[in-house]
Amino acid sequence: MFICAGCVIHSMGDCQDIRFIGDLSVYTPFTSSSLMVPNFALCGMPFSGGFYSKDFIFFLLDFILKILFYFGWILFQGFYFILGGFYSKDFILFWLDFIPRILFYFGWILF
Repeated sequence: MFICAGCVIHSMGDCQDIRFIGDLSVYTPFTSSSLMVPNFALCGMPFSGGFYSKDFIFFLLDFILKILFYFGWILFQGFYFILGGFYSKDFILFWLDFIPRILFYFGWILF
């Protein structure tokens, strides 16, 4: 809030008189909107800084991060479970096909 006030004073030619500071939203719309957000928080408007405690915000953040972590872990394990199944299938089919071929070739060579 104080940084925005300094920006307003600087942009108005270092004038701190409120009578000469007009049309702030026209000249500096981002600064004026950034100045209104902490003003609403100081007034106690819901969903602003003074409405929720930090403990509740940290609890929600921790809860959401744990859900994302466990969801990612489940996706990770499921992905490698599927890859392991494909590898096992290929390995089994390779040996089921390879052993009869070897016996067949050795059979022709031996007889």
